[in-house]
Order: sequence, then structure tokens, then C-alpha cells
Amino acid sequence: TSDNVSKFRPEIIERLESKSRSAAYIEKAANEIAEMQEVKQEEAKETVYRYLHDVIEAFRNMDDILNEINRKNTQYQRAAINRAKFLLSGNEDIRGQLKEILLGLNEIINREQMDLGGIYEVEFLDNLIRIFSSGILDEKSFYSPVEGHKEFVSQNIVSGEPDKKLRLEKLQRIKEKLGWLSPVQYRLKEKLQKTLNPAKIEQYVLDCMNQKDEMQISEFPLENIEDFVKIIYVRLYAQRKNMKYKIELDGTIEKNGFRFKNFKIRRK
Repeated sequence: TSDNVSKFRPEIIERLESKSRSAAYIEKAANEIAEMQEVKQEEAKETVYRYLHDVIEAFRNMDDILNEINRKNTQYQRAAINRAKFLLSGNEDIRGQLKEILLGLNEIINREQMDLGGIYEVEFLDNLIRIFSSGILDEKSFYSPVEGHKEFVSQNIVSGEPDKKLRLEKLQRIKEKLGWLSPVQYRLKEKLQKTLNPAKIEQYVLDCMNQKDEMQISEFPLENIEDFVKIIYVRLYAQRKNMKYKIELDGTIEKNGFRFKNFKIRRK
């Protein structure tokens, strides 16, 4: 079996043709066939000739048969490889999901012994596909018609004196928004914001406390708006961890026209 059949094909065909020309061989083979099949001698001879002819033609057409065998074998190998890849692929992409669906269908069909036409009887297939109507007929459905522009009619610009009453009302709203600060005081506050920093406020607190361990903020100097702004920053910067003081809220007080929540300052 390690040698190719084509190597021996000419000799095999030659021997078979010589057998078909041998009267003794035909006679002996016909007698055996007539005895086995219980037919007449002439009919048995025709059967022997037919058998020899079929075998000779089979060897002569052996290339086509081998090519067909190789083609089918290649198809089988390709199908086996694709099936192996299919079974090994288990990704969450579309291909993997389709594989899981097909495997589930195959399991149900084999379990219920259904034919291929019975696939429409599988219940979970109804939940895989949803057919819905769409209000969009084609890409032109997104088209928005261009609306015509109205004719522009110019108007005269009327220049007039500013309304003093409206100006005062807006100024009053600004004052209310700023709270206790007037415009002059607000500019002072902005100036102090640029000059005050945590280090200066910390030193200011330590200087006011002198040697005391704790002190009420109401005991701090409060003669003008600058002192009041400093008190605001004392409370603001007290939230920082690296400051050398901390505060405790203690009600609301009013001093020298300034009303604010009192708090106690303690050294850390």
C-alpha cells in the first residue's frame, strides 16, 4: 500500500485484457458464475466479459476517481477545521454569540429529535428577533426644509439720557448683593485680599492672643472695615491643618456696627 496504484496500472490492465482474450479463462469463469447465479452458460460468459470491462475501465479512469476522493477529503478536512475553530471560539463578539445560539439550537433539535423544519418551533427564537416599524422612510426623511427669511426693516436708534432712577435701583441691588460692603468698602476688601495671606493672618492671631491659650474673637480689634475683613480671614484660614490655631463657633454677636457669628480661638 505504500506504492502508488498508478505504478502497476498498465500491467494490471494488460493482464485483464489478456484474460478477456483467453477462451479457457472465460469458459472456467463462466462455469463458476453459472453455478453460483444459476444462469445459462451464454449469459454467464456475457457477465464475465462485463465484469472484466468494468474493472479495466475503472483502472483507466482511476485518475478521475482519485481526484474526486482527494477533493472530498479536502472538503472534509476543511469542514473539520472550521468546526474545531467554531467550537473553540467563545468570544463575546457577534461571532461568539451566533455560535452559542447555533449550539443551543443543535442541542434542542437533537434532544427533541426534530427535523430541520422544526427549528421554527423552538420557543426562545421568538425573543431573538424583534420586527418594528420605523417612521424614517429613507435618508431624505431627515431633511429639514429651508424656511424663508423675513424682510429686515431697519429702525432708527434713539439716543437719550440714562434713567437715573433705574441706575439707582441697579446700584442698590449691587449693594444688597455685596451685603455689608459699600462700593468703597468692596474695593478695600479686594485690596486686602491681595495683601493678606495665611502666614500674615496666623501672625495676626498670635499677636492679638499674646500669651493667651484661648480668646474670643469679639476681643480682637474691630474699629474699621479692615479689622472686620481680617476676622473673616481668621475664620476662613482656621480650616487649614497647618495653622497654629483652631476655632469653635459660639453664637452671634454685634460689635461696633458689625454683626457676625462669634467664635473662640485656641492655640494648637
